[in-house]
Amino acid sequence: MADDGLASLTATEAAAEIARGAVSAEDYVRACLDRIEALDGEIKAFVHLDREHALAQARALDERRAQRHSIGPLHGIPVAIKDIIDTADYPTEFGSPIGSGRRPRHDATVVAKLRAAGAVIIGKSVTTEFAYYHPGPTRNPHDHARTPGGSSSGSAAAVAAHMVPLALGSQTNGSVIRPAAFCGVFAVKPSHGLVSRAGVLALSRKLDHIGAFARSLPDLALILEVRGAARAAAAAAALRFRAHAGLGQGRRRHQGRVRRARSDARVGGRARRSSALVGRSLGGASHHHGGRDGAQPRLVGRARRAERSAAQAARAWQGRERGRLSRRAG
Repeated sequence: MADDGLASLTATEAAAEIARGAVSAEDYVRACLDRIEALDGEIKAFVHLDREHALAQARALDERRAQRHSIGPLHGIPVAIKDIIDTADYPTEFGSPIGSGRRPRHDATVVAKLRAAGAVIIGKSVTTEFAYYHPGPTRNPHDHARTPGGSSSGSAAAVAAHMVPLALGSQTNGSVIRPAAFCGVFAVKPSHGLVSRAGVLALSRKLDHIGAFARSLPDLALILEVRGAARAAAAAAALRFRAHAGLGQGRRRHQGRVRRARSDARVGGRARRSSALVGRSLGGASHHHGGRDGAQPRLVGRARRAERSAAQAARAWQGRERGRLSRRAG
């Protein structure tokens, strides 16, 4: 298959081809990198990219498969990561000169889960400054004179241009669904608490969500299951999403899994409930109310004070960094 043909595969299609040995992870990643090299000079979806590092990840995954080790659902699939989400092997600079040179020691939880599932972290995608202020240089891949939307502009544009099959973004107030609509791709803003935000720039504890972009609904279901909370109560949401996306193995089996998940999630005689909030067009991902282990608890008392303290600390850090930058410029 020609490189352009490989790059056009969805994540679900590519994962199946890699799993059966028809395509190597290295070949697939190389095809995506070649497309990035051909197109990103104009689209400007990526801010950090290391071709050799991406290929090294893919070769390691191919070696793992050759040695007959178990492989994950995203084995060999390249994923672009918005530049407000920490990555241990790439800078995370928040799309701002204030964050220039920032190198996290650890992956964000969501990135660690992608790696554990076999994903190749191909690079960091452009974000609006601090996911809020000045827009980045990314152009809409369908019309370079138009905006790709923000703040997850690079992630949406990279998927729309077939540079990568999957990308992570974030949303506080429309920053996933808007660029997805502008660029004409699928996206999901998961229910609050379903995906961990540890290691991600915080803007609003109550409104921040880690979303994803893809070129098909089954791809979104796939990455949602990988990123979702490990505990059974929150995992029920991912199971429901996969069933509605046509990836389940029958309605009865799905219903049985959800019943078992809810049963396993009982704590102290009280069941944690999940209710479907995502519309039929995007499947039935469920919102999880209260509880521990991946769900966002109701903020009261001490937790509410901790939230305010964290927000104040973040604002104070940004103020100090702006002052430092101003003094350096002066």
